[in-house]
Amino acid sequence: MERSSGKFSRRFRLPENAKVHQAKTSMENGVLTVTVPKEV
Repeated sequence: MERSSGKFSRRFRLPENAKVHQAKTSMENGVLTVTVPKEV
C-alpha cells in the first residue's frame, strides 16, 4: 500500500503510438485501472 489518504501523484511514459485522448479510467475496490489504446 503506497498511501492510505491524501493526495497521490505518479508519472510514467507512454509509447509514441498511445492515443492519450482516448484514455479511460475506472476504480473498483480501491484499484484504479487506466486503459490507453494504441495505434496499430
